[in-house]
Amino acid sequence: MQEETELRVYFSILKAISERNRRLKEIANYLGLPARSVYPYIDTLMRLGLIEKETPILGSRKVSLYRIADPVLLTWFTLTYPQLEEISQGTASLANLYKVLSRRFEDLAREFLILKRPIEFERIGRWWFKGEEIDILALDKNVAYLIEVKWSDLRERDAKKVLSSLKEKAKKVKFEGDIRLGLIARSVEKKDELKSEGFLVWDLSDIVASR
Repeated sequence: MQEETELRVYFSILKAISERNRRLKEIANYLGLPARSVYPYIDTLMRLGLIEKETPILGSRKVSLYRIADPVLLTWFTLTYPQLEEISQGTASLANLYKVLSRRFEDLAREFLILKRPIEFERIGRWWFKGEEIDILALDKNVAYLIEVKWSDLRERDAKKVLSSLKEKAKKVKFEGDIRLGLIARSVEKKDELKSEGFLVWDLSDIVASR
């Protein structure tokens, strides 16, 4: 019975994270357990490589987030588990597939920056502060690159909206140096024109060409 209880806790933690409860307190509240009793299970899942802990690359490193690191588990908890009944009845939807592809594309975008180095940086990670998040923040000595990642085909107008929103978020990033804004999407209309305006812009064609 103890083993069964522990399995339920592990399962519930993964389910909680898949539903965007990513802070320890949020996960504990989801399970209805004290945070101190939940953390040992989270620690085990991290050591198994099933989840990973993220800390913002700038700002307070006390505000950690957890995410499902294993792609198979991510897909199962996001796409399969929520509609097991629908799958058995042949009425399942791929509506949540975007959530999976979006997360995996963010990983691919970061891999592209790390391996191909279209920009130079010393550290790379994510940033968040009081509900605001930036998908990728890469730091060089005197430059911070703030980059949003979108698994979407963006018209020029939409791309500018994303970059405009990113510009507002940049005001909250505490960095003594130059800040450059960027975007990585599935495709971006008039990509070269946006680059001529000083933005960093890549899409899937750049990533594929570099592999």
